[in-house]
Amino acid sequence: MSPTDPPFTPFASARAAAGAPAFRVLWCDADPGRAARAKRVLAGRAIVDIATDTGAALASALGILPDLVVCAADTEGGEPAAMAALRRDSRLGAIPIMLIAAGAASAAAAARTVRVADVLAEPFADHELVARVAAQLEILRLGRALAEKETERETWLQLALKAAGLGVWHAALSSGELHMDANLAAMFGLPPEPVVLKDAEWMARVHPEDRPRLVAELAARRQDLKPLEIDFRTVLPDGSFRSLAVLGAVVRRDDDVAYRSVGVARDVTERARDAARRQVLLGELNHRVRNSLAVVLSLAQQTAQGATSLPDFLSAFQGRVMALASAHNLLTRAQWQGASLGALVEASLAPERAAKPALVEIAGPACDLPPQKALAMTMGLHELATNARKYGSLSAAGGRLSVTWTVAETGGERRLALLWLERGGPPVTTPTRSGFGSRLLQRVLSADVEGSVRLDFDPPGVRCTVEFPLDRAAE
Repeated sequence: MSPTDPPFTPFASARAAAGAPAFRVLWCDADPGRAARAKRVLAGRAIVDIATDTGAALASALGILPDLVVCAADTEGGEPAAMAALRRDSRLGAIPIMLIAAGAASAAAAARTVRVADVLAEPFADHELVARVAAQLEILRLGRALAEKETERETWLQLALKAAGLGVWHAALSSGELHMDANLAAMFGLPPEPVVLKDAEWMARVHPEDRPRLVAELAARRQDLKPLEIDFRTVLPDGSFRSLAVLGAVVRRDDDVAYRSVGVARDVTERARDAARRQVLLGELNHRVRNSLAVVLSLAQQTAQGATSLPDFLSAFQGRVMALASAHNLLTRAQWQGASLGALVEASLAPERAAKPALVEIAGPACDLPPQKALAMTMGLHELATNARKYGSLSAAGGRLSVTWTVAETGGERRLALLWLERGGPPVTTPTRSGFGSRLLQRVLSADVEGSVRLDFDPPGVRCTVEFPLDRAAE
């Protein structure tokens, strides 16, 4: 390079300074002097590999892939043999090739007949060679940078789509083929990679109940060109369903003829399941509210029949409603899956447990009751506790109360046996008439728990035994 040549500050130097690998140039030339000159001129700016014949060029290119190939043209200006050999190999066909022609006329002929990135005519100065090679490698660098940006954007787009649970599709209406990205393919139970399916193929994976509606909707949108908005289910290979919410649009040509459709799909399976669960819970809630109101009305009627005065009615009715509310609270905390028997007993005897802990015994294994039996046991325990506070062991200073239960298996069935035993209170006599509390215990409670209730008015104290089978699901 002469002192008058312009300073060379191309991309290759910048890449080397940044620690990036240098560009590699394969120089295919039978003229050893010209090849040596090129290697010297481009030194420090690109790695130059020299090949003097076609075989050496192929071996060098396949060993380490070059970024640019420079070939010396034939004397007639035609395609060099090394260039033709490189282009025949699929791995090397995309590498840009620069041609060195013997004179301007040969360069002009080569430019017309040979597909190359650039043609450099002999004689050329060092700085011209550097500038031409630098231009080609700069074009290559910019192309790679653009490809990297596109890849980066595609990666970010795919990550965003995946995070949002979205899949992308587009379809050519004329061919009847639908292109899915990896996200949408997974929603159809296909391998997680982009796929192309015929309409009949992907439609076969739509739930049979939703297929006619989807077909009609697609046909309508292709006619009126309105936005597509529809939900449907797909059937996965294991038989499970996925619910998809699809938004799309039909693309038309200038003559208003639809030729392509594009859109996105979101997996809304959990949302659909939540909606179904809400419907079930709403129906269950309505059922329970009606039942609770019926229970409250029955409590009011039965309490009124046995009340001797309005204050007596209000006191008894309030206590029973509060007992019912307490059971509801326990069931609500457990999302109405059941309630602990121990918690029900503790709630019924909370005042005595706080004031006389040594005189009230509560013992038994962990046992959960289903909602209906929990409510029934709460009402029964409330009646027993109310009676004990008014007339039984809880009305006396030294009275004692024991509430114990066991769970045993009898005849292949697990049964609960609860014993309410009072001692140390006023002497007990059998009542002359049956009040609401007794009727509730012996009739309603036994029916609701599907078991037996035995109430004994022993002189030392009331004894009540409740036995019924336990649901295995409740356990």
